[in-house]
This record gives sequence, C-alpha cells and structure tokens, in this order.
Amino acid sequence: MDQNLIIDVFNQCFLESERTRLVGGAQEPWYEPVSAAGEAAVLYCRADYLASALHETAHWCLATPQQRALTDFGFSYIAPPRTLAQQRRFFELELPVQSLEALFSNAAGVEFRVSADSFDKAHVDLINEFEREVTNHQSRTYDWLSTPEGARANQFATALRSRCD
Repeated sequence: MDQNLIIDVFNQCFLESERTRLVGGAQEPWYEPVSAAGEAAVLYCRADYLASALHETAHWCLATPQQRALTDFGFSYIAPPRTLAQQRRFFELELPVQSLEALFSNAAGVEFRVSADSFDKAHVDLINEFEREVTNHQSRTYDWLSTPEGARANQFATALRSRCD
C-alpha cells in the first residue's frame, strides 16, 4: 500500500463529483478551496506519508460546506510546543478526525497510530488518554457514516476497501 493508491482512490471518488483533488508531496498539509477561476479545490498531504493522505482526507470528509469554502477549512493551527491546555484542545478537535482516519486505515488495511502532533514528554498521560478516546469514539464514527453528513466518508471507505482487498 502506498500513498499514490490513496490519492488515486480519493480522486476517482471526488474529483468530478466534489471538484476536489488530493495531491501528495507537500511540505505541510494544506487545503485550497475552489479557486475564483473555478479550478478544483486541492487537498495537499505530506510527501509520501500514507497516514497524511488518510488524515487530510478525514479532515475534508468532516468539513462542512462552509468550511470547504475556506483556505485550510478556516482552521488556526498552533504549532508545538503547546501548553497542556492547548494540547487538550488539539485533542478535542482531533478526536473525530483521528477516529475517521482510523476507520480509513482499517478500510485500506494499514496500521493506524494516533498523532499527538507533539512529542512533549510532559503530555504522555494525555496522549495515552487520547488513544483510548479515539478507540472509544469508533462506534460513533461508524454510526455517522450512515448519515447524510457521512456519505462522502462512507463512499471513500467503501472505495478503499474494494481497492485494497
């Protein structure tokens, strides 16, 4: 399994229907909405990281139509190092994303690991707690797939399963 397969599956699912394409090789993940000239939106994932492709796809699938009209979905990123409060907030925001990423990883037949996005040893207990929360959130994620809001994620997971079996 490599990142190019994930990119291919995403683009087959959404390039025409959602006018969004996934592109690898970026220094940092980023999202550019549909341009003023009408060019497709671009979701960038990091260079050759399979997990980055699945993670950024999860962000895109969870983003509302209003968020998908904004650069980087309108997110403000606080780079590490973070205070304990900032790291807790990061995990709150990342819980549905990483739960969906775990589902995509499973569909693609690859191992999932939570991303703390910070290697601060002071946050080890918080990271362990977050890992448990992601696992516990899985049932809600599976339920969400059957809602209208979860349709794109369900389509992508199904396409991953069929390509990666």
